[in-house]
Amino acid sequence: MSHEFGENTPRWPGFEPLKKEIKLDFDHYPVKAYTYSFPGQYGTHVDVPAHADKTGRTLEKIQLKECVMPLCVIDCSQKVAENNDYSLKLNFISDF
Repeated sequence: MSHEFGENTPRWPGFEPLKKEIKLDFDHYPVKAYTYSFPGQYGTHVDVPAHADKTGRTLEKIQLKECVMPLCVIDCSQKVAENNDYSLKLNFISDF
């Protein structure tokens, strides 16, 4: 799951935008294929402890069961459609 992923995806200042290059094309191949290049911290992603702590755990040391928890989906798609920068406030979650 991620927000839309493309050249205009918000990114940290100084990070290059997504680059998309044709790798194979119909001129010489029966398919069209692209090579994509982008920073690791692009789009929806996991920041592991090692991202901000040089002694922190890296992704391969985090078990999947640590990432799976009971959840409740709060549908705020209408509010996001009206405001792409919408974020939930604590009182909205508490009231839910």
